[in-house]
Amino acid sequence: MVVPLTSEEMAKANERRLREKLLRRRRKRRRRRLKKLQMLQQQQKETTNEELSAAAGGDEKLTMMI
Repeated sequence: MVVPLTSEEMAKANERRLREKLLRRRRKRRRRRLKKLQMLQQQQKETTNEELSAAAGGDEKLTMMI
């Protein structure tokens, strides 16, 4: 037998559902932003490494030290 929910219980359920939805959206947004940031940092690191090796004149020993 199904017991009908009181309006108070309905309100609580809706509130919880809404809060979970917002949390999921926030997490998703944060994850996306972090991923983008990490990619940017990786690109910057790669370009710096290329610049350093170019500045070292292709000297392998010097590039390894940096």
